[in-house]
Amino acid sequence: MQNKDSGALGFMAGILLGGAVGAILGLMMAQETGDKTRAKFKKTGDALIKKGREAFDQIQEDQLEPFLDKVGEKAGEVKTDIEEKFEEVKNELVKRIETTRKARQEGGQPAKDSKKTAEKL
Repeated sequence: MQNKDSGALGFMAGILLGGAVGAILGLMMAQETGDKTRAKFKKTGDALIKKGREAFDQIQEDQLEPFLDKVGEKAGEVKTDIEEKFEEVKNELVKRIETTRKARQEGGQPAKDSKKTAEKL
């Protein structure tokens, strides 16, 4: 996917660069006064800047925004997974604490495998 995106970006840059070079060469070969030539350079430069901004906006809309949306979705999934795991661990610890309290109240010892189970968590 990354090669495809960089290829599209390179293509857009090539179009812009080719347009700029063509415009400059065309203006340089024209037999007009300096004022008219400078006005054409300015007009062409303004048009290229506008096209560059449009290309940037299009790339941002087509590639950056979907990427950020996916990142947001994945972050939400990770958060949900962490919250679920936290609840599981919390519930298991509460259950083990209650088992230990009950065993101590009855005068017995806590289950021998409680340390092994805690390590698994």
